[in-house]
Amino acid sequence: MPTNISDDAERMIKCIVNTFETGKPEGDYGLAVLLHDNAGITYGRSQATDGGGGLDAIVYRYLDLGGGAHGDALRPYLERLDSDETAKVDPAKPPKWVKDLMALLSDAGDDPLMQRAQDEVFDENYWLPAAHQAQAMQLTDPLSWAVVYDSTIHSGPRGVGRIRRLFPEMPPSRGGDERAWTRAYVAARYAWLASHPWHAVRQTVYRMRSFQDLIDKDAWQLESPVRLLKPRRTIKL
Repeated sequence: MPTNISDDAERMIKCIVNTFETGKPEGDYGLAVLLHDNAGITYGRSQATDGGGGLDAIVYRYLDLGGGAHGDALRPYLERLDSDETAKVDPAKPPKWVKDLMALLSDAGDDPLMQRAQDEVFDENYWLPAAHQAQAMQLTDPLSWAVVYDSTIHSGPRGVGRIRRLFPEMPPSRGGDERAWTRAYVAARYAWLASHPWHAVRQTVYRMRSFQDLIDKDAWQLESPVRLLKPRRTIKL
């Protein structure tokens, strides 16, 4: 899909969000965790969840692409994933089948076919919806796009609209100033995360602190290298 940001900016945005999610700019295709956030297993390059449907989509795409070396082993778990059963277990005491599934997903992360499946699903389900929203608001700064994409990965495509309702500034599409809008968005999302009932979500306020630091440094174009506060990483393209 054509965008009004460069390929380098798109790569940098994805590296930033991958780093927030896994600590690695390139992401971690085999990372499978179970957090105390009622989302079930969280998996892959940018951490898709069972409860949010992203994990299901990745596994189905992997099977559609041929299943690689782990397709047959994953098929028995499809019904459980469809029912979001990993979101219903106690993360402190997961049953054996959940542990087995997480180990299987971790092993599958080394399969190039699984990596392709993840790249396709993350682009289709998260990057493209974020890009459509950024374009609709007439955002042009890569940092503004990064803020929108981060919310889309972290809270789903509807997450952007949820935060927009919490502050009065308008985007350029409605006559507003883009950078004032982005500053207000980051502040509103920080407050929303900080007051969330789930501790695991409250802990992610560092994402907004990193964005605020980039805003303070006038790093609107996200030119390489980009330094994040947490995880403390310097991203170079």
